[in-house]
Amino acid sequence: MAEVVICELLCYVQHYIDKCPKENIVSSVSSFYTVSEVEAAKAVMADIVGDTEAARRRAGSGKRKLDVEDILSMYESHDKTGATAMPTFAETPPGGQSVGGRRLCAGCERHGPPVPDAESDGGHHKAG
Repeated sequence: MAEVVICELLCYVQHYIDKCPKENIVSSVSSFYTVSEVEAAKAVMADIVGDTEAARRRAGSGKRKLDVEDILSMYESHDKTGATAMPTFAETPPGGQSVGGRRLCAGCERHGPPVPDAESDGGHHKAG
């Protein structure tokens, strides 16, 4: 079974990357998600693709948009090489239900920090 990574932003990207123009995704994501959510998703993507250079921190005006462009570039590049399967990205279940041992996108301001799950070494977000 493919790895599941809980990250709302990357779930959105994965769902729309083949359906919408890149500019539309960049605009939607950079206007909806916070800077910290974008940074967290970028760090997760860089870890998945094994590209520490892509994880470089951006600064200045337009930072969020540039970070989203970096995420899309990493996704597309990894998808084309096919070296390893891209994990399935998913949203946090409503109501803060347990997601078992799934990896979480740290820094999600929408749902709060990951909370350890008593049944595994994974976690879930607090309902909030």
